[in-house]
Formats: sequence, C-alpha cells, structure tokens
Amino acid sequence: MRKKILAIALATTMAFSTAVVAVPANKNVAEAAVGDATVKDLDIGDAFTANTGDEDVSGNFQLVYKFTNKSVGTNNWDNYIVEIFDGAGQYISTRADNFGWFAGTWLDDGSTMEWGDGAADWNTYLEVMKDASVTVTVKRVGSKITITNKIVSNADSSKSYKFVANCNVPNAADALKVHITGEKVGLSGITTEYKKVSASNKSNSSSSSKKKSMSVKKVTAKAGTKVVKGSVSVAKAKVKVTVGKDKAKTAKVSGKNFTLKVSSKLKKNTKITVKVTKSGYKTVTKTVKVK
Repeated sequence: MRKKILAIALATTMAFSTAVVAVPANKNVAEAAVGDATVKDLDIGDAFTANTGDEDVSGNFQLVYKFTNKSVGTNNWDNYIVEIFDGAGQYISTRADNFGWFAGTWLDDGSTMEWGDGAADWNTYLEVMKDASVTVTVKRVGSKITITNKIVSNADSSKSYKFVANCNVPNAADALKVHITGEKVGLSGITTEYKKVSASNKSNSSSSSKKKSMSVKKVTAKAGTKVVKGSVSVAKAKVKVTVGKDKAKTAKVSGKNFTLKVSSKLKKNTKITVKVTKSGYKTVTKTVKVK
C-alpha cells in the first residue's frame, strides 16, 4: 500500500512539473493579485524557454515592470521580450530593440503595430544592454495597447533609449495575460506595479500621434521562391524585411512597391516581418508567414 501511495504522489508531482514558473510559497493561489505570479530573478537561454510568470489583467490597465537586463548574447534581440496574449493563441511580442510582431488571428484581423525611431548606433546599444536598468510600461485603453520601454545604462546614465510600440488590436479579449521572456539574457530585481486606468486617459504617445499614418497594403512571400514583395500606402518609404531570425535587410523600393531578393529559397510558415519608416509618418510593422 505504501508503494502505491508513493507512486500516486510521484505521478501527481510529475503532472504539475511542466509549469515554467511557480506561485511564490507565501501566496494563497485563490487570493493571488496582479504581480504575485512574477518571479524576482530569471535566467533565459534559448528564446522563449522561460518567463517571469503570467499576470492576469482585464479591462483598461497599466502594468509596470522594473528590472536589470544583462545580455549574454551578441545580437540586438538577445535581451528581454514583452508578451501580451489571450491564452488562445493570439500574441503581441515586442523585443527590447524596437521590434515586434503579432501571432494568431491578430496577424490578419486589421491589428496594427507602430514604432518610433530605433537606436542611432546599435553597437552602442549592444554594450548598454549588457547591464541596463529597464522600465517597461504596458498600458491598455480599449483596443489600444501601448508598450513603452525605457532603458538606461548602469555604466553610463547618459546612454539611454525610449522605444514605444503603439498597437491597435480591435479583437483583443477583455481578459489578457502579460509576461516577460527573452533570449540569452539575465533579468534581476524584477518588480511590478499595477493599476486600473480610465478610458478617458490619453495615450502616452502624444508626440507620435502628430505624425501621419501609413500602412503595409500587401506582402507576398511564397515557399520555394527567393523574393519577398509587397506595397505600402505611401511612395518612397524605407522598407526593411526580416526573414525568420536573419538580420533585417533593406528592400528595393519603386514608388509604393518594394522587393527583397533573398539568397535561399523561402520555407513555408517562416515568419516575415516588414518594417516601414518615412519622415513625418508613424513607423508601421506587418508580420506574415510564407505560404
């Protein structure tokens, strides 16, 4: 009988062992509040293999994370990543280097993501992210979700960045989840601050709202070919295309149309991200998959 009881206990333990993050021991699960699920320190190896813990949020809210970011990689994306998702396959993923994408039905339901300017010198950015103090503010008002990243070098406070992603997600559920993950990075001293906000609160991107809007009209990427092409709503914009995890490449632009030739044949379901910039316009990003 004792062996049977031990076997049952072991099976139960194994059934729950897949959770990435555990609720802190001093918290009652039934009484958990926003912030309780977040761990204080986290080391992340390969992309998305660990996260700070899913925080359940709903309605209009503001959730602020503060932490130290220490990159142990060599690429811009080897840092923290913020994710907002509905638990049913729909995601917003934004990297620390002014880049992001949608997943699930948010890819093609009219959702939009706009970014401001990136770093002037990405080599300096890489050095800063080896030891930086970070404040990430995730704010939702209606269908508008804003992710603001404030980054300051711990070695030289004069070196700082502010990257803002303005997302409009018309079909986002009322109840969402938020966590921070990443790639080849250590996060420490993680804290959270949460509050409900009113629908009348203005977006914290007032300077961005003064710029005109543009859009990516179409992106074509077929498996077995070596070309990504599409069109944008304005002429002579600068278009950068990222294929999978390769570095972004500048596409050739003719009027409102763009074309990027790649060295290898495109593989089905590979993620293609198109980022369009132009002076006086809000930066716009569109993500599709190779068909």
